[in-house]
This record gives sequence, structure tokens and C-alpha cells, in this order.
Amino acid sequence: MRTPIEIIREYEELRQQLPELIKATGYRDMYIFDKLKMTKSTYYRRMAHPDTWTTEELNKLFEVIKN
Repeated sequence: MRTPIEIIREYEELRQQLPELIKATGYRDMYIFDKLKMTKSTYYRRMAHPDTWTTEELNKLFEVIKN
């Protein structure tokens, strides 16, 4: 079983990998920020600084890109 510290580290690593994960989906940025109901500037700020994504935003993001 993973420890809480391991889970937190995995979560942090996942956030840092978001730009690559999103790029690998093939979705255009405009599609993603529209589905997230996020402004273009907020989306690009999150992409530039992945540690600023909130948990709620990440949940929505993964709902969008999982399909």
C-alpha cells in the first residue's frame, strides 16, 4: 500500500506532466479550455505553471481528455 507521502509525490509529478499528457491526446488547446469553461489566459497560465491547477480543475480536465 502506498503511503500518503508517495501519493502526494505522484500527484505532484502528474501535475508537472500535464502539458505532455494533454499534448499526447491530440486535442487542441481551444477545445480543452472551452470544455473546462476556462479563459484562454487562465489555461495558458496553468500550462506554464502546472502546480497552479486546482484539484477541481484536474478532475474536469481528466474527464475531458479520458475520452
